[in-house]
Amino acid sequence: MSPPRLPRRAIAVPVAAAIAAVAALAGAGPDAPPPDRAAAWIAFARSCFAGVDTAEASVVHEVIHPLGAATEPRSGTLRAGRGGRFRLEIGVPDPIVVVSDGRAIRAWEPVSRIAVEEPVEGSALAAAFALALGGKDAAAAPAVRWLGGGARPEDGHPSALAIDLPRSSPSVARIALALAPKCPSLVRIAIADRAGTAIRITLGDVRLGVRFPGRPFAFTPPRGARIVRP
Repeated sequence: MSPPRLPRRAIAVPVAAAIAAVAALAGAGPDAPPPDRAAAWIAFARSCFAGVDTAEASVVHEVIHPLGAATEPRSGTLRAGRGGRFRLEIGVPDPIVVVSDGRAIRAWEPVSRIAVEEPVEGSALAAAFALALGGKDAAAAPAVRWLGGGARPEDGHPSALAIDLPRSSPSVARIALALAPKCPSLVRIAIADRAGTAIRITLGDVRLGVRFPGRPFAFTPPRGARIVRP
């Protein structure tokens, strides 16, 4: 039996709420912004990581489903490096793992034993993390918009940006970022997919220039995993 179709408003409301939560964190207003405001915030966020190749942070991961139902927040860790590389682990003892080696992203969900593999291009997480660390990504494109809050970092007020991925992106509809006017700047990421589900990732305890053991940006799905390539 196919799942029932939800009314368009039932899907739009929680997605809008998740994006608005990031904008509200920055005190976003309704005024149309000059185009240089987003560029000023991107430059500031990246300046926080000047001369740094890696970063590590604790994260809190939340999921908001259609009709507004939310899952319990789960804690995790983020390791990120230049070139679009990162490793995000959510939950214990069997974490959800999302790994990018700069070319492809592999996401592992241990309950379903499904591993999803897709190119970095068009990835919401790659665009958001590379915003601060630099490199080629969607955040460097003109599709970045200032949503509200402080017009410039030197104003001393937090701000919010939106990254509009290409329509060719198979699942993600919108990304919003909350930025602080002090380093390391990137505070929260909200990602809404085209099915009506949104996630929020809040970063804390950011540490720069961390030397990671092993190969954190490599991941091979366990034996027996079902591989999905959208």
